[in-house]
Amino acid sequence: GVDYSTLSAAARKTLEEKGILLDGTKSSSKNTSSNNDIYTSIRTATDQLRETTAKLSSTGTSSIYEDAKKSGDTKEVVKEAETFVSKYNQMISAMKKMGGSTNTEYSKQLSQLVETQKDTLKKIGVTSAEDGSLTIDEDTLKNESVDNIEAAFAGTGKLADQVAEKSIYVEANAISAMYDSAVNNYTSNGDYSELATSSFLKNI
Repeated sequence: GVDYSTLSAAARKTLEEKGILLDGTKSSSKNTSSNNDIYTSIRTATDQLRETTAKLSSTGTSSIYEDAKKSGDTKEVVKEAETFVSKYNQMISAMKKMGGSTNTEYSKQLSQLVETQKDTLKKIGVTSAEDGSLTIDEDTLKNESVDNIEAAFAGTGKLADQVAEKSIYVEANAISAMYDSAVNNYTSNGDYSELATSSFLKNI
């Protein structure tokens, strides 16, 4: 077998963090649990993001914008815009932790969506940071007109609508990764790891 005695402590730790045990097998517990935590955080963020994008992208007499115009109270519109930025950033952060070329590509596409609408977003206090996350100037947002906030988010093809669509693909990628993680965790007898499969089934 392979002689692992010459490996440094740092090298051993790196292997174990990747789920590779020094007897040549794969870990089916700690690594799987850690991965599933990341996948779950992506699913949570994308679900919550779509909840707020549904409100922000709405148009017509029943939209949050029309309610704000009638009442003169913009608190609900501002709250949803702030929630959008928060959940968007949570999704981006979880995607980076998960890694992978697919998430890298999705992150680029999301950044491009923001870039194409940067002027309308900047007007309401929302800008993009170098790491792909969004920052928000709450004072600017709170003092901005409902019309300008609506212009930034509402309608088909606007940011909220496009991000919601992209989040579906991000979530699907996380589910696929959860499945791959489960089925790749075999015991030494070639059976599925009970922990891995049960963890996957709980999270789909």
